[in-house]
Amino acid sequence: MSRLEAVDEKSVKLFFDIDSQNFNDAIKFVYNKKKNRINIPGFRKGKAPLQIIENYYGKDFFYNDALNHILPEEFEKALSEHTIDTVGYPEFDLENISDDKVVSMVATLTLHPKAQVSEYKNLPYVPFDTNVTEEEVNKKLEAERKKNVRLINVDRPIENEDIVNINFEGFIDNVPFEGGKGENYDLKIGSHSFIDTFEEQLIGKNMDDEVEVNVTFPENYHQADFANKPALFKVKINKISVEELPKLDDDFAQDVSEFDTLDEYKKDILEKMKEEKLNQAKHDKENQVTQALINNTTVEIPQVMIDNAARNMLRGFEQDLSSQGLSFDTYLQYMGQTRASMLKMYESNAQKQLKIRLALEAIAQSENLEATEDEINAEIDKIVEQTKLEKEKILSLLNNEEKENIKKDIIVKKALDIVLENAVESSQPQENQESDK
Repeated sequence: MSRLEAVDEKSVKLFFDIDSQNFNDAIKFVYNKKKNRINIPGFRKGKAPLQIIENYYGKDFFYNDALNHILPEEFEKALSEHTIDTVGYPEFDLENISDDKVVSMVATLTLHPKAQVSEYKNLPYVPFDTNVTEEEVNKKLEAERKKNVRLINVDRPIENEDIVNINFEGFIDNVPFEGGKGENYDLKIGSHSFIDTFEEQLIGKNMDDEVEVNVTFPENYHQADFANKPALFKVKINKISVEELPKLDDDFAQDVSEFDTLDEYKKDILEKMKEEKLNQAKHDKENQVTQALINNTTVEIPQVMIDNAARNMLRGFEQDLSSQGLSFDTYLQYMGQTRASMLKMYESNAQKQLKIRLALEAIAQSENLEATEDEINAEIDKIVEQTKLEKEKILSLLNNEEKENIKKDIIVKKALDIVLENAVESSQPQENQESDK
């Protein structure tokens, strides 16, 4: 039988024995795995008996490997005799191996922290304005017009905001410079995408004109060799175009949507914008209320929990990059970061999310919240829908810990619903800072 001994409020020691039969079986397993690599004088590799090897190298020759092999199973068996909630991985110490090979072990375990919440009802929040104005709808329509702009060729001198297709080549001290040449380049006059007065010097010119444009590179130019230097560009004007926005009419609505009239299209925009604002209001309320909850919560979070949460966040970020076809290592190089520095960046958010979770767990316990079988099945059905696997397959893959986590997530969600349902509107924004408690 194993026994527990409290170390302090944060940790306990679990004392347990591994019986001689199980330990001897583990030694035999390791012996059979390693014997072909062991040299014993007078024996071919793999033929030396276990006892001969132990006599030659010492009776403890296989002990470390045998312990590594058997310890996880023996620890889980000892832990299952107690109802304690722990986090992270234990620290193991070998107390003794008796002459008859009974192994005495002690594992130091970090306890799952318990939060103290001073108040979780009547938490204040400033409501988000969900009204959609006509101006906002018109702005959305204008954005759609610009997405569908057409270029119309014109035969007249260049004016501001025209789109000009040009060939160009730049020279410094009459010598062409690298990166100073382009063909069939579309330049919007007035965009200031070219240096100095380049664009202004094209105004008034005509199609097929060949123009010499004189400019000076700026003092802070990204290529230091060019800074403050005068340059000559030889420019050939190929084409002059203007942007033409489509008319806001029924034809436009039919081109950009599934609706037949502009009024129907505008109504759909209005409804979608309302839905977006309602979702934004829900998200905004949750952020404000959970921040207020954090400020009312006292808990000491073990570093191992923060580290694990930060690693999970970073792993999720890596997966997002991978799904976009991006390499995480390339991202790190581009951003001038390392894996360690990225983990450090995630620590603060990890600590915040853990504090919310621990507060909600405390609320769930206070409210005696439970997860019903129907609720658990509903969550499993969501997993089935996401993975496209048979429900029986999902159930066979879920271990006891994962099933327990599903229950915990349901209960925590119920606790959050209680907090949000009892929140009260306020005209004063809350201090958006996390307490150090």
